[in-house]
Amino acid sequence: MKIETFSHYQNILSNIEGLPVYSALDPEVNFYIAGGYALALIFAPRNETLMIDNNYYDDIDIYFEKQEELEASIKRIKIQKEIKIIEENEKWFVFELPTSENVSYTFQFMKKLFNTSPSFFMEYDILNCCVAFSSKKNEFYYKTNAIEATVAQVVEHNKDFRYGDNELKAITFAYRLNKYLARYKMKLSQSLHSKLLYSLIQNKGYKTTRQHDFRISWSTNEMETVPEGFNIWKLYRYAFATNPKHVKYIAKFFQEELQ
Repeated sequence: MKIETFSHYQNILSNIEGLPVYSALDPEVNFYIAGGYALALIFAPRNETLMIDNNYYDDIDIYFEKQEELEASIKRIKIQKEIKIIEENEKWFVFELPTSENVSYTFQFMKKLFNTSPSFFMEYDILNCCVAFSSKKNEFYYKTNAIEATVAQVVEHNKDFRYGDNELKAITFAYRLNKYLARYKMKLSQSLHSKLLYSLIQNKGYKTTRQHDFRISWSTNEMETVPEGFNIWKLYRYAFATNPKHVKYIAKFFQEELQ
């Protein structure tokens, strides 16, 4: 989808060009901004300077098409005077870089190459986040119904909800789900609500078998701990409350099962 499709496309470009990473990278290199920030480019409100309200994104995911472009881009970033490297491993390179106005952004260069097809953005767990923007082509790419879901003010799941055998995925999905529901004042889609409710009915006592420590934000380096023996469904209470379907059953469950 061409950027000119959106009535505020000039503001979208201003936000992208205002990112400190934009001027630091080789202008001949095509990179993709994906996930939550790409979604925010389209839907998030702007502040008094017409930049995206920073409550609508955390770190900014960036992907490259070629190995050599990724490596060259990391080298260019590392020589920036104000850079603060947060973490680097085989999966990502995470760093903080301020603008000339001392507004800091956290970026995550993803070390996942996809040649010339931006199929990577189809892997986000939340369908609404399956959006990407190409820096050179000035085009948005998105999975079918991703933008439509946000327009309809619902959060939809991109993959089947089968986290019963993966506690950490079930926990982190709950945090991400609650974040986007609150951020855009959305509600669960009917299909996601049904999937979650079915999983709840099948496994009401879904408790952690060990303690889980995980990061919920690169930009603030905020960590969260979920203790052993914790009923994971407690984390979905807010999500269920956004959809009025089966309210009495769900209310009774949270009242009786989670005491």
